[in-house]
Amino acid sequence: MAYFKVKHDAAHPFYVNYAKETTEDIGTEFNIHAYADEPASTTLITGSIKVNAKLLKPGEQITNGNITVANLAEVTAWLQDQMILHHEKLENIMRNVARIYQVNVIWQYEQSKQFTFGGFVSRSKKLANVLNFMRGTGQVDFRVEGKNIYVIKPKEKK
Repeated sequence: MAYFKVKHDAAHPFYVNYAKETTEDIGTEFNIHAYADEPASTTLITGSIKVNAKLLKPGEQITNGNITVANLAEVTAWLQDQMILHHEKLENIMRNVARIYQVNVIWQYEQSKQFTFGGFVSRSKKLANVLNFMRGTGQVDFRVEGKNIYVIKPKEKK
């Protein structure tokens, strides 16, 4: 993930090449989300950019050539060490957790990948705090062994 704040200079064009995308600055602030295991996306915060010759307006995001309206608070939350979860699937949350905390996620409770969560989590908190946030719903549990996080079914309450 990268965030750019660029002053436009026609004599010195600024381009960002990633995945199969090319973003051209036209005086702007924009966020790029590009990981090998997810579709790349570019979100325009202010100004204007072209992504593969498609012009974006502030607040728009392009993913796989499709332009949509973005939730700018969610897109830029990482700049303030935050994760804003808006009906986010656990599979996506744990992908981010793996990146942030440099851990491996092992799914022993496959159904839980589709569970959704909402709320706010600080990325600067300890891993245990983040897992306890989701554990507190009673839908899922975790076992941590070194750098491995096992996603497991919660124990039945008696």
